[in-house]
Amino acid sequence: PDEKKRRGIEDLPGSLKEALEAFKKDQLVQDALGELLARKFLEIKEKEVKEFATFVHPWELEKYVNV
Repeated sequence: PDEKKRRGIEDLPGSLKEALEAFKKDQLVQDALGELLARKFLEIKEKEVKEFATFVHPWELEKYVNV
């Protein structure tokens, strides 16, 4: 971690939500995609984040429901 900091290396986003926040701040990438595509991409991926947040994973069911 110290060497990464010294070299100015930042961590990549750890989740889709974090990646979308980075995408929103990256005007170069948005310009490359074009306004319509960038907006639609964000719309679709933000919906995906919300769906995933409410999805009950089979691991959760096995871990907590069978208690």
